[in-house]
Amino acid sequence: MKILNTAIVAATLVFAAHSNAAIYEFIPTDNSDDTKLCVNAAKDKKSKLMRQISKLNLTRVYVANTVECNDKNITLFAEQYGATKVFSFLNKYKRIPQGSVTIKEISEKPE
Repeated sequence: MKILNTAIVAATLVFAAHSNAAIYEFIPTDNSDDTKLCVNAAKDKKSKLMRQISKLNLTRVYVANTVECNDKNITLFAEQYGATKVFSFLNKYKRIPQGSVTIKEISEKPE
């Protein structure tokens, strides 16, 4: 019985994780490659997204950092709609913006 309860809980968690992206209906406004990337990302279709990236001869780094969906980076767009598989996949390739450091004053070290 304990095994059955564990299986039911695990199945419920898996269903709940996958159902987040299914709450929304995505209606593309055009048939462009970028739109297809965005729809697959929002629907959490990781394998379709990966095939499309390869088909378009794009790199994962390029897609994760350059493609925009509704004025939002595709990685963050996927996260917004609960597309956890796609978010985790793209987030590995997301570059962290490098900051800059400015030294305003240089002083001598006392001896």
